[in-house]
This record gives sequence, C-alpha cells and structure tokens, in this order.
Amino acid sequence: MSTPVTNIPNRPAGKPVFDFDIGNSNSDYARVVLDCNKSADGLTLYCSGWAYVIDANGVPILDTATAAPIATADGNNTVALSGVLAQTHTLYDGWCKYMPASGQTIDAQNLPTGWTSGSGAPTGTPAYGTGYYDTAADQPWMYTEGLLNAIGRGYADQLAAQIDTAAKLAALGI
Repeated sequence: MSTPVTNIPNRPAGKPVFDFDIGNSNSDYARVVLDCNKSADGLTLYCSGWAYVIDANGVPILDTATAAPIATADGNNTVALSGVLAQTHTLYDGWCKYMPASGQTIDAQNLPTGWTSGSGAPTGTPAYGTGYYDTAADQPWMYTEGLLNAIGRGYADQLAAQIDTAAKLAALGI
C-alpha cells in the first residue's frame, strides 16, 4: 500500500494533488491529480483523476519507449457530500465526529483503549484511527483519512501494481 508524502516540490496548483511513496525498487513516487466538480444539487462531488510516476523533485518520469509519462488510465469517482456536511467524513485528512457502534458508550469515564480526552475540539495530525473525546461538547472524534486522499491512494496503488506487473512481465521476457 502506498504511503502519503508531503515534501515533494513542483506541485501543480489549483487542483487536489496527492503524492505517494509507491515502494518500488526505483524509489519513485506517484503523483495523483484530481479534477473535482460539485453536482448541480450540491450533494455529490464528481472527481476524475489519474496517477503518474515522479522523481523526488516532482518531475514526471517518462517511458523510455514512448517518451510519455508512466501513468494509469483516467478514472472517475464520486463522493457523497452529506457525510462531509455532517462532519462524519472529511475531504482531506482530519478530525471527524465519531459515531459509536450500537450499544457502545463513549464518555469521559468510558473511553476506548488508546483514546485521550480534553475540553475543546481536537487538534494536531496524529495517526489515522486516533480517538479523542471532547468533554465540553460531549463529542467523540476520530482522525481519519480524507475521502479525496483515499481516492488518491487508490490511483497510487493502481500505478504501483501496474509497474510491478510490467517489471514481472519484462523479467519473463514478455
């Protein structure tokens, strides 16, 4: 699975852009650019995107045979915005209101293992799945991967698999 990277330069402006370490033997990275548009009723976000290989400076790596970027095909995704509006989901990595499972009680005296609590909204960028209970608002929160980040990760993972398959086929002389 690809790992988000935030320090690669030369990021395109004006669109959601995500960089990932795809863990291949060439130490390449994947850059995912999404083009997102809201539906007319404002309830859905339509995104198209693709991933391409970049080096540590953010420069696309070209295929030696075609001189085109090594990339995935374009894809399309949709995001229902109701969860974002309710703060139970987020477009980018962040804190979301946590909805306990049926029968689960979360309060200052009944925190799940590893959770912390305090008075006021949570801050910081901890690991995904980190829980926090706001005692002032009686509200549990969880740090989650954003929906656009998850879409980007999907394209990066697809690119990594595509590169891995090409390398295996080349090793077989195919």
